[in-house]
Amino acid sequence: ETFMGGLSHRGSQGVFGMILNQTVRPDTNFSGRKSWFFIEDQIIALGSDISCDEPEYPTQTTLCQKGLAPNDEGEHAPIIVDGEEVITFPDQRELDPAQPHWFIDPYQVGYHLPAGQAVTVVRRHQNSRNTWDETDTEGDMLAAWIDHGIAPADDDYEYMLVVRATPEMMVNLSAQLPYQVIQRDQNAHIIWHPATALWGCVLFV
Repeated sequence: ETFMGGLSHRGSQGVFGMILNQTVRPDTNFSGRKSWFFIEDQIIALGSDISCDEPEYPTQTTLCQKGLAPNDEGEHAPIIVDGEEVITFPDQRELDPAQPHWFIDPYQVGYHLPAGQAVTVVRRHQNSRNTWDETDTEGDMLAAWIDHGIAPADDDYEYMLVVRATPEMMVNLSAQLPYQVIQRDQNAHIIWHPATALWGCVLFV
């Protein structure tokens, strides 16, 4: 079930909201509220009421999962995490939830994560199934996610994506976020974006 919210349009802006209420297995349910606010070169993503009664595996919000093609020397394009260039492969980092963080993937997409979230960023070889779960696949991947833990109840998340990101841009945006979260609960996700004088609203009904 989805609901389109409202955003004053001027240039490249838009908003999308989603109500999740899924049965993962006969005895396992997953629910939550999600929204995405598209403002120029930024995407602000909010989640609330994230709940899942899966007793064995953690519930996660995927930030990215992208292929890493090695060059002729077998090296992978680096990523940048909190200003540090990461060339190690494989590599796994659990970011300190007490601090905000940012990283840039090899495709110039930046990710800002406010404090208070358990975030993991990995570069590794991955074995999985294809989209239709028909065949085995494998490849070198960059993946990152927010971990909500096992059987979360009313958890939330917040992150911002920036296209054509540079380290200087991410440092500046992290020092002073370009948006404010006004409301994030089961009723509505609302943000204020001062630089563009735009309100973004998703109402869940």
